[in-house]
Amino acid sequence: MCPSNLALLHPAGQTLLEYAFNDCPVEAGRDWTREELDAVVAYGSHPMEEEAMKQFCDEAFDKRDRGLVEIIKWADLKSLPDEEFPSNLKASPIFGVPHKSRNWRAILDLSWLLRMVDHTVPSVNESSTKTAPQGAISQLGHTLARIIDMLANAPEDMDVYFAKWDVKDGFWRLVYERDAEWTFCYVLPQPDGAEPMIVKPMSLQMGWIESPAYFGVASETARDVGQAYAQAPLGTLPAHPFDHYTQAHDDYQALPPTSNKDSDLQFGLEVFVDDFIGLALAHSC
Repeated sequence: MCPSNLALLHPAGQTLLEYAFNDCPVEAGRDWTREELDAVVAYGSHPMEEEAMKQFCDEAFDKRDRGLVEIIKWADLKSLPDEEFPSNLKASPIFGVPHKSRNWRAILDLSWLLRMVDHTVPSVNESSTKTAPQGAISQLGHTLARIIDMLANAPEDMDVYFAKWDVKDGFWRLVYERDAEWTFCYVLPQPDGAEPMIVKPMSLQMGWIESPAYFGVASETARDVGQAYAQAPLGTLPAHPFDHYTQAHDDYQALPPTSNKDSDLQFGLEVFVDDFIGLALAHSC
């Protein structure tokens, strides 16, 4: 994500430029030993259905083809001499949760504790020092309250139109600082007996304690910029290339050209991490 136009004038604009050019910083505790990594690979992933395992394998190789992850044989990594071995390599198991638009969603369990015979290795989340700005994340608990307030101020005889936009693979839009991606690896889920492989994601992962805060800086800024554009007087903005799609529906054509309605609510735009929610009173075109 690289800010431009109005986003550069936003208080978070310079922070987003820093993330765009220098990436998101990561502080995740001590390095793991090779013995500890051997134990992680032996554990593999959390138990999951065969269908989920196949889906996650297919998704991993598709992401590899799109340059979003690297997939490396554990045997190749393990054979590297100390001076070439990625010292900050950590690996956490993944598990699957049911998903509304596909069968399963993979979650990287960065809260997982590795238990060795004589000690316990703190999870990536437990070891992470919070460096992401917390201002954006503090807004999450207020989103629903603001939407309810907007509806409470809408005229009872008017329809409020809602729209929701979900940023696809939201956290994947921001990347870690160079080489920090080794901290967020996982073992590719495969049937017993398959050669172990390590998946190295190149972008923020759902499951890392800092991901929502980093991404929230971008999405809350986008909300503010979107709201500013929506408040611009009619005719002051250049025509949008999608206007003809939104204006072709019969419901739009049936709206009067002007409005004499006076309401505290005309439109609103909210965001919850990567979900943007729009509200509008459609009473004129």
